[in-house]
Amino acid sequence: MKCLYCGEPFTPKRKNQKYDTTECSKRASNDKTKARYHSNKEVKEKICAGCGSKLSKYNDTDLCALCIAKNRNGSKIDFGNIAWE
Repeated sequence: MKCLYCGEPFTPKRKNQKYDTTECSKRASNDKTKARYHSNKEVKEKICAGCGSKLSKYNDTDLCALCIAKNRNGSKIDFGNIAWE
């Protein structure tokens, strides 16, 4: 049988053994963990509906702080489907 990580031939000590050494087992596990972590990091870029500036991924609203402040000051903001007076 060949090790699934390094490809070296080995004689398994158990029927479900996949790797020839604990080092190969640990490296394979780390590679799987890294792949899972990086696959979840893909984040869609968020854009302010008012001015089109880039928003933080932590911003829960569709507007940036400047557009929200303009709305609070009473100026009329009309951004297509979003309108305040």
